[in-house]
Amino acid sequence: MERTAQPKPLKGTMKRLKAALKRLERREHRAVHEAVHRRDGRICQVCRIYCGQSIHLHHVVYRSQGGPTTLENLLSVCQKCHAAIHAKTIQVEARA
Repeated sequence: MERTAQPKPLKGTMKRLKAALKRLERREHRAVHEAVHRRDGRICQVCRIYCGQSIHLHHVVYRSQGGPTTLENLLSVCQKCHAAIHAKTIQVEARA
């Protein structure tokens, strides 16, 4: 009985593909983040203080709960308000 050679799977191909998809996703997220900064002017949307480079972006519907990284689901918040949101002392809603 003659054996035919089976093609060997390319080592690391799936790993490289996943890494490339992650890079693409990060690039898309970066564009959304920049759009949020332009929209909000780097001003905390809770306390209305200008934060400059130290502004945080908060997912209204958490990513862990399937929340998308979109303009509608992101808010610019200062570090203090961001901590308060996660501590559940402040509640925020998505923009209409």
